[in-house]
Amino acid sequence: MPTSSSSERTEYIRNRTLATYHRNNPEKPEGGNRPLDYDTLLNRIVGQTLQECCGNSIASAFGSIQEFVTGTYTIAIPAGYTTATVEVWGAGGGVGSNRIESGVGRDRQGNGAYLTGVLTVASGDILNIQVGGGGTGGQLNGSGGLGGSGGGGQGSAGDNTIRAGGGGGGCSSISKNTIPCLIAGGGGGGGRNKWGGNGGHLGASGAPLVADGMWGGFDSSAGRGGTTLGGVPGTENGGVGTGTAGSSGLGGNGGGNFAGGGGGGYFGGGGGWSDTGVGQGGGGGGSSYIDTNLVSSPVFSQVLTPVGTYGHGGRTTSAAGESGHVRIVFS
Repeated sequence: MPTSSSSERTEYIRNRTLATYHRNNPEKPEGGNRPLDYDTLLNRIVGQTLQECCGNSIASAFGSIQEFVTGTYTIAIPAGYTTATVEVWGAGGGVGSNRIESGVGRDRQGNGAYLTGVLTVASGDILNIQVGGGGTGGQLNGSGGLGGSGGGGQGSAGDNTIRAGGGGGGCSSISKNTIPCLIAGGGGGGGRNKWGGNGGHLGASGAPLVADGMWGGFDSSAGRGGTTLGGVPGTENGGVGTGTAGSSGLGGNGGGNFAGGGGGGYFGGGGGWSDTGVGQGGGGGGSSYIDTNLVSSPVFSQVLTPVGTYGHGGRTTSAAGESGHVRIVFS
């Protein structure tokens, strides 16, 4: 071991550690996932150890790009990072079941919203991340679809064994030091043969910015999208029955038979209403939110990724919606 200086000794130890790791892990190919320098190796070992010890409570955000799937996470920003460019996808709604009627409505359930922006961060800041789950589809045995994690409302059960409403998709969000920064609304679940509303992405206004969720399909029985208040539930013609209203963070449940649940969001979408021969309402989409005091370059949009990735509503009878996603690029 060199003895001329502490820096030379440190470099010697770093090189020996990396060489020992490579020797003990010969199955890892050169390049790809093989750590090619000491800092990458150290970050990987520490990150894996923290994940094993703490589950999704991760003490440091090692690496410049972080991807998050369904669940909740906590990150402490390490030294060296000043900005975080974020993408947030809300989850999609599930499809209602119906094996006796056809129609395109059941094949286009509510998509989640897609938000982007830039956060200013500093060493020691805490980011709390929630990624919503897709709503499940209504089942042919008459079971209503479950709402996705992140506040999706439940679809209502069928009146028999052939049709039921889909669950709403959950919202995805990022908070900094407990203050909400971005919330991407989830899509509403489908009714028997009608679509759920998309998560909020159009006409954002106010301070902070809020984009209302879209209505579900089918006249008064459809759930309304969330706004700065919970979405109004769908009602039966004549007001005999109703779904459940959306509320802060939560989509409403579908009411009656085979109606869709509302999407989660800043405020959740209302649940649809349906009964035998009357209505078949889809759930409303959840509203979306960006705090422009904390987020620069804010953008509201629909999901832009191809089907089969993040945030789309289900596309075939009884199909679940796609889960949401969060991507953060630190610099």
